[in-house]
Amino acid sequence: MKSLCLFLLLIPNLSAAAEPTPPPPVAEVTYAKKTLLDFSDLQVTAKTTRPAGDFLTVRRRARFRSLIRLRNSFQSELEVSAEKL
Repeated sequence: MKSLCLFLLLIPNLSAAAEPTPPPPVAEVTYAKKTLLDFSDLQVTAKTTRPAGDFLTVRRRARFRSLIRLRNSFQSELEVSAEKL
């Protein structure tokens, strides 16, 4: 009895495994080479909106600290160059 139940349960599985399902067909999409849009019959209305606040048109110039350091004395360099002579 048990073997008969197992046999009946395996028969649908064996038949499904023996026949592979074919892949679904791929639909080909074709596009027109040229598309023409006609807007002559349409009326387009628009309204420009302006900002509520004022814009700053002039920007202040940035001020940076000078990267050139003015030195008061070159005494150490003079001594080194004198020693090399």
